[in-house]
Amino acid sequence: MDLHADVHRICIEGQTRMEDLEATIMQLQATVNATPEHHPARAALLNDLASHLSSRYARTEKLRDLEAAINRTETAVKATPEERLSRAVLLNNLGSRWNMRYERSTDAQDMEAAINYTQAAINHAEAVGKALEDNISRARIYNNLGKYLRHRYERTRNLHDLNATINHMETAGKAIAEDHP
Repeated sequence: MDLHADVHRICIEGQTRMEDLEATIMQLQATVNATPEHHPARAALLNDLASHLSSRYARTEKLRDLEAAINRTETAVKATPEERLSRAVLLNNLGSRWNMRYERSTDAQDMEAAINYTQAAINHAEAVGKALEDNISRARIYNNLGKYLRHRYERTRNLHDLNATINHMETAGKAIAEDHP
């Protein structure tokens, strides 16, 4: 798919002009719209679109972009079969987007959504009986969960959250160490 290659080329080459981002979002949305609902590539396309919408949100701080990114990621999760490990990555991405929303809103419900989706990513990987594809992905998910639990600890001062933060950060560190002897 040429569009998919073009999108990744734009990202990899570091072309970060707003015009490029806008064009990529428009192309991805058109591709998602043209992709049948049960097509195997649909979830990946939705996730790519959500990533670019998140990037635009980071630049413009327009909440509608973040809301659209969350919506597209939720749709990608629903479109991904339960037995697929990629569902864990999508759940982690969804947690990250809810965390972005929490950082803006400071609403405890947004923080809880970030925690719940990221924990669901870990649970999903364990449930399908597969390790995350690489230790860096594993480290990223555990690091994210630790960070979100730290946010909650800062609000509630619940020592369980602090201990869980430390455990998840240690797990993330070990995963990285396994990749980098």
